[in-house]
Amino acid sequence: MKRTGKKKRGISAQLIHIIIFGILIAGVFTYLLQYTVSVKKVKDDIGKRASATALELISALKEYPAHDWLLSYWYENADRLDVEYDIGD
Repeated sequence: MKRTGKKKRGISAQLIHIIIFGILIAGVFTYLLQYTVSVKKVKDDIGKRASATALELISALKEYPAHDWLLSYWYENADRLDVEYDIGD
């Protein structure tokens, strides 16, 4: 038999390569899954906190006797008021 210069690997070396490849694939899959789950959870939590804050603000404003006038004034004069609105992502 003529040898082509290629070295045969044993079964244990082949299994180690398969196991390492499987671990890498599982790690990448787990990372992507955990990342998407955490991003969704953070967005949901931000939405819940924003809703709770808005409801609390509305209830606090309704305690003010002239809340209808105040809200309409804020809406009509928003460009003249010195209020910073953070609308960032």
